[in-house]
Amino acid sequence: MEKVLDSKVAIVTGSGSGMGVGIALALAKAGAAVALAGRTAETLERTRATIAAEGGHAIVAVCDITDRAQVDAAV
Repeated sequence: MEKVLDSKVAIVTGSGSGMGVGIALALAKAGAAVALAGRTAETLERTRATIAAEGGHAIVAVCDITDRAQVDAAV
């Protein structure tokens, strides 16, 4: 896959499970650095490890997106 998102950063909410994982992986494969946002550190860390194992870059940002203060802190 062409790295069309090199030097870009994406924030993906819900990236600990389901479609969020798939979106985060696709963005990382396209070259983006990914901030993985969600409520459960353990599942976010699994996604981060998968991205890292494939040569991508990701960080974990534990937050509840229904809480504005938590979102502001994560961003």
